[in-house]
Amino acid sequence: MRPHLLILYQHYRSPDCPANARVRSLLRTLRPHAKITLITSDAWRKSRQTDHFSWFPDGIDAIEVSVPYANRMTTPQRIWSYSSFALQALWYGVRHTDPDLVYGISTPLSTAGAAALVARQHGVPWIFELHDLWPSFPIQMGAVPFEWLQQALYRWERALYESAVQIVTMSPDMTAHVENTGPSADRVTTVLPGSEPEFLNSPSAPAPDHLRRKHELPDTPLVLYAGTFGRANDIPSLINAARRCADASFSFVFVGRGFYEPHLRRLADRHPSVHLISPQPQHHMGSWYDLADLSLVPFLDRPVLAANSPAKFFDSLTMGTPVLVTNPGWTRTFVETHGCGWYIPPSQPSALAQKLRALMAAPSELHHAGAQGQEVARSHFNRSHQYAQISSMVQRVLSSKSTNT
Repeated sequence: MRPHLLILYQHYRSPDCPANARVRSLLRTLRPHAKITLITSDAWRKSRQTDHFSWFPDGIDAIEVSVPYANRMTTPQRIWSYSSFALQALWYGVRHTDPDLVYGISTPLSTAGAAALVARQHGVPWIFELHDLWPSFPIQMGAVPFEWLQQALYRWERALYESAVQIVTMSPDMTAHVENTGPSADRVTTVLPGSEPEFLNSPSAPAPDHLRRKHELPDTPLVLYAGTFGRANDIPSLINAARRCADASFSFVFVGRGFYEPHLRRLADRHPSVHLISPQPQHHMGSWYDLADLSLVPFLDRPVLAANSPAKFFDSLTMGTPVLVTNPGWTRTFVETHGCGWYIPPSQPSALAQKLRALMAAPSELHHAGAQGQEVARSHFNRSHQYAQISSMVQRVLSSKSTNT
């Protein structure tokens, strides 16, 4: 009888959505080794833009709960969304599943909390996969102003690390943070999110020239920002830098949606060199990166954000598009070590604009960095290789549980 793996993850989506679908790839990787039940929300279904992929991989049992979520949500709305999903996931996990192993994926931390409680109720181990560092992220973003609550959340974080049999992080900086809180190194594994060339080079994707014509983009070099226009992404600095480069011989393309969308729309209305594109399905994004000469990966100047592993970073380099990062953490070290991009300190629009002008006037430098990035992506970012680590870990934990029982 195959072992039963229960996965809790609030933000599931498919490649037909305008967001990273890495968990779908994880399900496909783990499917041959266990019966899989996924508890998730239906929030992303309404964002589905194409119908080229099944919503879930074949052979996955899914429980979808109705919980809304959007980047524009206020802090109280997000708390309600996170809490509602965690409570429903806990209910279904305890009452309607009988797992041998629980796998909880955050964000938010409340999902990991539900996974830990489900595992305790069933008397089975659980694995904690971190996509962001919580509660450090909401605390450093100002969403948790009370010291007593901050300390309570930090204690909860440490308790979750302690109770998990294994912890998976998305970057070496996340790993350092987790190990500093107490877990031994043998319980923490770094697995970069990576990218999937088959999605980025999907035959269903439009050709780059078609995108240029369809969206009436000028025949000039392009600087691309693709992703969420969120509070953490330092969009005001990009807006400021774009204004400073309004007279330059290159254009800005912003693909996505989020909190700062109205600000970007006003910018695009006033400056012909700025183009705002609605969110695109993931399997079309390879063409956008291919079209661009440079990809921007900005974040605010917060220590917790330096540990991030943004999907646009991996996808850009996989497609041979060099990146400009504002993260002083591991992504800066990576691009400087491998010569596949550049670093500008966060929230310095004047320096950013100056660097953009210099880079866009040096196409050979951009091309060389892009080629370097594509080469290093082949050896570092292949998602099938990355997920083999998680598959081995899951099988090892299941085997250990079977031996102990």
